[in-house]
Amino acid sequence: MARFRDRFGRSAKALGILLTLALAAVGLVATSSPAVAATPAHVQSRAKEVTTGTVNSLAFSAANTGGNLIVVYLIWNTSASVTMSDTRGNAYAAVAPVTRWNNNSSSSQVFYAKNIGAGANTVRATFSAAITAWADMYIHEYSGLDKANPLDVSSAAVGTTSAMNSGTATTTNASDLIFGAGASAGTVTAVGAGFICRRSNFGNRTEDKVVSTAGPYNATAAQNGASWVMHMAASKSDSTPADTTPPTVAVTSPANLATVNDIVTVSADAADNDRVAGVQFFVDGTASGSEDTASPYALTWDSRTVGNGAHTLTARARDASGNTTTSAVVNVHVTNTN
Repeated sequence: MARFRDRFGRSAKALGILLTLALAAVGLVATSSPAVAATPAHVQSRAKEVTTGTVNSLAFSAANTGGNLIVVYLIWNTSASVTMSDTRGNAYAAVAPVTRWNNNSSSSQVFYAKNIGAGANTVRATFSAAITAWADMYIHEYSGLDKANPLDVSSAAVGTTSAMNSGTATTTNASDLIFGAGASAGTVTAVGAGFICRRSNFGNRTEDKVVSTAGPYNATAAQNGASWVMHMAASKSDSTPADTTPPTVAVTSPANLATVNDIVTVSADAADNDRVAGVQFFVDGTASGSEDTASPYALTWDSRTVGNGAHTLTARARDASGNTTTSAVVNVHVTNTN
């Protein structure tokens, strides 16, 4: 009897293992996968120089993708301080304190905004005092970078030789985007070995490369002027697995079975494990208005554009990874007088 139980127990265990493997193969048992680092990639960039005033304002050519990273390089010919903002409401942080160069007559600094909002966007650098000759701004959008804490390490240096070098900093992350930016009292004539040039407007350069191992890195370039400044900022790749969790959304006003007329405010609550990118409202299954990309989510609906009687309201939420959820239907009765 003991021998039978032993054989049966071992057979059941083996059968259980085979059954688990079979179920996993057809997707009936949840399995976890290790995090895979995304590959950082340059999306778009632009540059603009202003010669007067206190603001340098520049729009991206295409709408930003939610969750991406913006990197801004600024150089200006005064000691004025600068603050960064944009029309999407993204928050900017300085990679490091401002660097003074060219006999302390000019300033240079790198900023970034993480996990940015989706949509058309204009970046704005506001100086504390009017510039007297020039202020150059270079804006870049990158994908595949850490959404929570992208900055790994940075370095910056000034000099007078033809060879430009930011100085070395040792990364802590295996897969980083190495961003380099340099300016010259003359012209930055070439980017460093292994780097890809992104902008060369106004005699300066921005550059980048992607590395796959942790170690000491710097940004280099060549120039022909009497002085230069060079920055390096290493940003960590996004090691989070692809987000497949859809957002949640519910129409909160008007109430189900409400009677409405004239102008109606349709409101919705939405949430996501990462970030809600936008909410689109629907009347009778047809999109009404543009997608609302900022909370509180609402639609100003003119109920006079539909006939009196029963109608349906829904809201569809979209997250930064493209997952969507449509709310439960809210039924309303429209009663407008002619």
